[in-house]
Amino acid sequence: METAVFLDSPTLDTATLDALTSGKALIARVRRYTPAQVCADIVPALLHHLDRAAGATSRIYRSNVGTFSEAQKDTEALARYRSRAVDTLRAVRASCAPYASPVDRLRCELDEIWPAGSQLLRHDGAPLVFGMLRIWQDGAHALPHMDILARAAPRVPEAHHFTGQLGVNLFLQVPAGHDDGLLQLWDVDPYTVDRTDHGVAGTYGYRRDLLGEPAVSLAPRTGDLVLLRSDRVHAVTPTHHGRRVTLSGFIGYADPPAPLRLWS
Repeated sequence: METAVFLDSPTLDTATLDALTSGKALIARVRRYTPAQVCADIVPALLHHLDRAAGATSRIYRSNVGTFSEAQKDTEALARYRSRAVDTLRAVRASCAPYASPVDRLRCELDEIWPAGSQLLRHDGAPLVFGMLRIWQDGAHALPHMDILARAAPRVPEAHHFTGQLGVNLFLQVPAGHDDGLLQLWDVDPYTVDRTDHGVAGTYGYRRDLLGEPAVSLAPRTGDLVLLRSDRVHAVTPTHHGRRVTLSGFIGYADPPAPLRLWS
């Protein structure tokens, strides 16, 4: 199968998802998915929400909620995540008013264009967050890594049914520099690299010197929607000229077509 690697799509449609889930493309961008004026109007309210969020965290980036994969490693952390999930979803929605939340729009469109629809991933009947707010400040970056729920959360049965996973980023604000905060992706799958031989000691990441040049180095612009195969090695280069604000999450999919599962 010939892989296009990068797909620049004018709209989010079935063909775009088919290309990603079939492996014909590894990363896709929908330009100006969220209008620039909407982004400018909702970012201040989202930042205000972040300052007040009970579940806010600060690691590589600041976020209004921790990730599910981290929360499920600790019983108390998971209980806090589950108890706050619906309130977190509603707080993001309220922060975007009077506009529709870009996350809600994305959830609706995924449900409309995927043959089996889409829905929030649930854990013991409780919905998970989809569309966590992330703020990348000056100097923030992500090492080359992969995101695979079955590895990060092996006790979540549904994760083991996924045949693939997409990472989702809705870019609401980006740094001023054209080479700031690049989203990079290597066509390297989980079976090609090993943490023991390729990992950076004491971190979650892989060694760049063993990966070679990335297949894609993408500079997203304000309003862009980017979907990528998160089970391929990917990274974010340092931000130096301002902050990057995104609403982010994951999409799990399975064959034969089952409903997409969404979480952060």
